[in-house]
Amino acid sequence: MDARKVQAERRYTSIRYDVYQTVEQKLHFLFKKPIRLTSIDNNALKYWQKIWQPHNHRYPPEGGWDWRNEILRQTLPNRFEVAIWHEEILCGLAMGKPSVGSSHLAIYLMEGSPLKHPLNALVTRIVLEVGMA
Repeated sequence: MDARKVQAERRYTSIRYDVYQTVEQKLHFLFKKPIRLTSIDNNALKYWQKIWQPHNHRYPPEGGWDWRNEILRQTLPNRFEVAIWHEEILCGLAMGKPSVGSSHLAIYLMEGSPLKHPLNALVTRIVLEVGMA
C-alpha cells in the first residue's frame, strides 16, 4: 500500500471514530441504551461468524451477506461502515460509500442480527443517524 493510501486510510478511520463517538452520545440520549458503534473489525467479524451465521437463514438481497468477504472487497479509504453493538451483542452491520462530491451516501448492505436482540427495529434508524452525521 502506498504512503498516500495509508495516510488516507488513517484519516478516514479517525473521521469514522469521531462520528461513532458523536452518534453514540446522541443515541444514548434518544434511546437510553448502551449502544456502541465500531468499524466492522475482527471482533465484529468473529461475532458474525460464530453467532449470526449458524442462525442466519436469509439470502441476498434480503440479508445473509458474507460480511468477511464484503469487508475485504471494500478498499476505499472513505467507505461507510458501522457495526452496531448493545453491550457485547452485535445487533447490526452496514456498509456503503459516499458520492464523489459527498452530497449523498449510498448504503449498499445493511443487516440486523438474525437473533432477537435489544435493538430490534432500531438498526435502520441507527445506520441512518451514523450516515447523516
